[in-house]
Amino acid sequence: MDRLSRGKKLVHLDLKGAPPRIDYLHKLIHLFADLGANGLLIEYEDMFPYEGELKILQSKAHPPYSREEIISIQDIAHSRNLEIIPLVQTFGHLEFVLKHSTFGNLREISHCLGTLNPHRKQGGALVLEMLKQVMELHPKSTTLHIGADEVYMLGEGEESKVWLSTPGHSIHKLFLSHIITVAKGIRENYSNLNLVMWDDMLRSMTADTIKESGLVELVQPMLWDYNPVLDVGNIIMLMEKYKSAGLLHQWAASSFKGSTTVHTCVTSTQRHVDNHIQWLNVASGISPGIKLQGIALTGWQRYDHLSVLCELLPLGLHSLASCLCTLVHGSFTPEAQKKVVEALGTGTTEVGDIVRLSQDSSCSFTGMKLAEGIVQLTAMLESEELRDFQNSVYVKGWFSPYHRQRKIINPLFAEQIQKQAKIYLETVELKAEEVKQEMLLLYPESTAEEWILQHVTPVLKPLQDLLKDIHTALEHMGLNITDSAVQNYMLSTTCITRLLLCITNDFTISESGLVELVQPMLWDYNPVLDVGNIIMLMEKYKSAGLLHQWAASSFKGSTTVHTCVTSTQRHVDNHIQWLNVASGISPGIKLQGIALTGWQRYDHLSVLCELLPLGLHSLASCLCTLVHGSFTPEAQKKVVEALGTGTTEVGDIVRLSQDSSCSFTGMKLAEGIVQLTAMLESEELRDFQNSVYVKGWFSPYHRQRKIINPLFAEQIQKQAKIYLETVELKAEEVKQEMLLLYPESTAEEWILQHVTPVLKPLQDLLKDIHTALEHMGLNITDSAVQNVQ
Repeated sequence: MDRLSRGKKLVHLDLKGAPPRIDYLHKLIHLFADLGANGLLIEYEDMFPYEGELKILQSKAHPPYSREEIISIQDIAHSRNLEIIPLVQTFGHLEFVLKHSTFGNLREISHCLGTLNPHRKQGGALVLEMLKQVMELHPKSTTLHIGADEVYMLGEGEESKVWLSTPGHSIHKLFLSHIITVAKGIRENYSNLNLVMWDDMLRSMTADTIKESGLVELVQPMLWDYNPVLDVGNIIMLMEKYKSAGLLHQWAASSFKGSTTVHTCVTSTQRHVDNHIQWLNVASGISPGIKLQGIALTGWQRYDHLSVLCELLPLGLHSLASCLCTLVHGSFTPEAQKKVVEALGTGTTEVGDIVRLSQDSSCSFTGMKLAEGIVQLTAMLESEELRDFQNSVYVKGWFSPYHRQRKIINPLFAEQIQKQAKIYLETVELKAEEVKQEMLLLYPESTAEEWILQHVTPVLKPLQDLLKDIHTALEHMGLNITDSAVQNYMLSTTCITRLLLCITNDFTISESGLVELVQPMLWDYNPVLDVGNIIMLMEKYKSAGLLHQWAASSFKGSTTVHTCVTSTQRHVDNHIQWLNVASGISPGIKLQGIALTGWQRYDHLSVLCELLPLGLHSLASCLCTLVHGSFTPEAQKKVVEALGTGTTEVGDIVRLSQDSSCSFTGMKLAEGIVQLTAMLESEELRDFQNSVYVKGWFSPYHRQRKIINPLFAEQIQKQAKIYLETVELKAEEVKQEMLLLYPESTAEEWILQHVTPVLKPLQDLLKDIHTALEHMGLNITDSAVQNVQ
């Protein structure tokens, strides 16, 4: 424990994408010192004011820090006894350099924007010039971090392949030779400078390989692991290996934010505290010969130059404070927690709780209002109510892609959808604007715009499109409905309900003249219908003179408006309840029979319910239930024999079709729809748009800017194409089977209703990636993808 508490505690400032405004950064530096840090590891990337040929590296989205501002950062840090260690990537993660066409010829391979070709002298000169300019502006710094992590695709370039073909050459030696060249190059001008590098590219090397390379006297490895349950034994083993290779001076690297997922918005303190507790266990387990220099608490702002933003700094301050206090106290003790609460003044160690507790505390930490706003907004955006609105019964039932294409909608439901969508839209837009204004006080406009595009746009855009399409449909139908019309509709519905109650309770049906004219059919499709209530209604009708009565059950089309595959058991249960009703009514009621309804639409303007072939198992089971008085084994056997599928549930026919003589009319269509529905509803396909690669490297921000990390572009494309081709093939099979039984318009509507909502986003994704790659001047083949993988 003492080895970490006494050593350097560096707060990592990752400035790519969300560089704090300089006055805010000054306040943060003071806060870091107050919380117990004694150093800063600053990764400027494109926020450094490079000059000359390197000026092209400066950020175009927002101005880099000026030379005067960088000096001011150091002055404040030094006034608080904070050492500054600049971090400049020198091999991998050079996306901010190699993305420029000017330096495109220095890439290891053309479509990997992060890795430098180690064989080009211009590449080495470029890196050394970057280091020189950074160090000239940090004259008091005695340590420099040269990065060198995650050197993807090393060895895949043509020059590397030639080099590797020489006996005795290897990827390890190729990596080491470049690092040694860089280290010696910087040492020529800064002989006393301590050099630190990330250790991950060394992990698979033997101690002898490292020792014999000449690296030992040049660098100090920084071992990084951000996992809350990191493998302590493995880390200790690595550190001992580095020691045996001669690398006695070592560093640890933990994380206080930016390592949960690529798109995490609100930091979890406990996750990161757990990571630090594990590092304390590592420190207490290593041998005395290892000279542990300290720990860098990393706070990544992006996973790489082309990924989305991770949590903004104000969302990570609770975690940072807690992690620093954990290091100082050796555990996250009550005393440590108390210090965090007092330092930040929010009454909690978890940033996610500040909204709930802010009323009872003197919230005061820098950026607190922004943190509070983001926590509130994130809760809105991730609410189940808002997330599921597009899949609500009204939207899926009365405004599917089929309706949008045909520009039709049931006006009774149109304004209900509109009204709810407007409430969500206005609520979120209002909070998003508040958050944006707070963000602009601390960050440049480009950061605020990107954050909104990343987190808010994916939720609001579908609502905005929905409202636009409903407006178009209503105009197309010649309708103009106001909010008052919705209220009138609600009132009229209530009035109709009350009128029916009056008719059935206060008005004498027998005196109306209705008795000699009609026979009432009582319908209830619920699998747990209220038997007593139905009997009471039937007895009332009898007392009014309506002796001849009918029942109406359901074998399909009554589960939800958009159900695709019928559940037999649900409908059998409904019929069993009707049998209970029939056995409970008085002899005077002349029950004529029962209608087994199989609705195809809820109304003329709703979507299609289950097609008939999907309801035949249910129909057969319900009829046999009525005949046998229950769904007995004998009744089930009759269903199985009649349909020849070995099951009473249509959802099981795919599983059982190989073992039976499937023969019922429409069986192939039913089997195809069951298979296709399973694909469309699969968790893997449903969550693909929210996968780490899509959300992390191709958000609405990337689509708008037409940029993507090509290393991930084709991985996304390849998987999307697999999903697309698989579903399209099955959908075409289903369509052809459907055309044998139904008109073409039915088949087209069914595909639009069920398949299009899944495939359209995939098609748009592929189109946008292709556009982005073209915009970036890149052309990647499938073989390139295999190399990446």
